[in-house]
Amino acid sequence: MLQLTFGMFNFKTPPDYLIDRQDLKTSVITFNPAGMPVTINAAVADNSSTDAWLEYSITNLSPGQIAGIYLRVFVVDGSGKVITTVDGFSAGKIAAGTTLQSSAHIEHAIEQNGLSILAVTKVIGPSGVWELDPAELERAIKAKISRQPDISLKVGFEPNRVVTNAERGEIFKLILKDLINDEEKSERLKDRANVIILKEDLHVDPPQIPNVKLSTLDQDEIQKIANKRGRVIYLIYNPLVVEGSRVLARISLRDKVAMRPGFYVPFKFTYLFTCVEKDGRWSIEKSLGYAQS
Repeated sequence: MLQLTFGMFNFKTPPDYLIDRQDLKTSVITFNPAGMPVTINAAVADNSSTDAWLEYSITNLSPGQIAGIYLRVFVVDGSGKVITTVDGFSAGKIAAGTTLQSSAHIEHAIEQNGLSILAVTKVIGPSGVWELDPAELERAIKAKISRQPDISLKVGFEPNRVVTNAERGEIFKLILKDLINDEEKSERLKDRANVIILKEDLHVDPPQIPNVKLSTLDQDEIQKIANKRGRVIYLIYNPLVVEGSRVLARISLRDKVAMRPGFYVPFKFTYLFTCVEKDGRWSIEKSLGYAQS
């Protein structure tokens, strides 16, 4: 049986709506392979019935600012077998040489009477991406659990590619066409023949898409349309994020309603596209959508 001792750990619950629920907080073991530019000092999971917030102390060991980290939790049963893995991401910036408290949401509650191990799988820096091979990381975790000799892990580094203005326009057209032409994604647009894009901070020209009227408007202009129609959906094209050879592009969907007395819940939904370039052409490697509170 694996016995572990934890030190003291002070933390602050990340979401404002969470209350202090010490009975639902579970200690999580940290695993820090040599060569990664960050180290997790201590961690706990603040559980609900279906998911959890990881709360942890993390130190940036690199000489530059960290822009984001990818995490993986290995859930282990009583026999020492890894029964599942759960991934999370934290976009909080960490200055060089500093330690701070951070958090990440995962779609899995962490059992209080089980064993869970937290490791960083990828780190996003200003010059590139540090990354561990997921299969090798799991092999090292299993060796640690079963008290076998430690497995040395190789940390890969991929420099960030430079994205030209022409490529930014190509990527925008690629993901916008996917959003409009995909039957499931376009349901949230309501009217995919007439699409409104927020003009502010739009640093690329709107593309030409057959059978689609694209309008770039500011907030006041969008509000005037909402006052006439009652409600309007519009898009926000977010700045690109480069992770090595991959480019992450986001389109956020928002709404405005007519200005009248009453309460309504704003519509907030975002599509994240991972784009890659091969043989001079960009393509979508994967995409996902998520609601925002």
